[in-house]
Amino acid sequence: FYYVWDWVGAERSYRRAIALNPRFARARSQYARYLAEAGRGDEAIAEAVRAAELEPTSASAASTRALMLYYARDYQGALGAIGHALQLESGSAGAYFVLSRIDAARGAIDEAVVANERALAIAGDGAGNAWRANLIRLRALSGATAEARAELARLPGEIAARRQRIGSAQLAYAHEALGERTRAIELLENGLSEREPDILWLAVDPRADSLRAEPRFAQVLNKLGIPR
Repeated sequence: FYYVWDWVGAERSYRRAIALNPRFARARSQYARYLAEAGRGDEAIAEAVRAAELEPTSASAASTRALMLYYARDYQGALGAIGHALQLESGSAGAYFVLSRIDAARGAIDEAVVANERALAIAGDGAGNAWRANLIRLRALSGATAEARAELARLPGEIAARRQRIGSAQLAYAHEALGERTRAIELLENGLSEREPDILWLAVDPRADSLRAEPRFAQVLNKLGIPR
């Protein structure tokens, strides 16, 4: 799923894993992510709900359920699910990052910034570069465009100095928030050519909504070969 993009084989393997052990919550959570990418939102939510039922104390399972609701544009439901995740694990950096995406999608940008900053603070040196890029995106959406543009210009060099990398899709969302749609789509095309896993949810991610009317964006989606 993540690297070969063999959609038929991936679904067959997920379904086989669940058939072998119907109580394997991790398989159900991962299958939910696949189903969301394929535009099968109701099935994705159902699998994520079942995974959370199988592991009722897992903040990760609750976060996956929230993410599936986010992709389905049920932001109130997603808020409830991620709130439950944080009740289970108040120090979950991943849950705070999901919360930041939900808040941004529902237009609560200031709250999204706080949640993203909280995720970064908890994760410390282990924070993902995608989280840093998302914070730049949020700063742009908040109106701090000059600050966001300066941070975005510095980010690739800082990442390279640490001998790390960042997916093109994450940079694309930051450029989109700055109104640089052509550059955003160029980066998505790069992500497509490099088979970056981050690009897999392009068809359902709210962060890409402003790009959907662009012909080049439609071409990227077509080349992903997402099963419909």
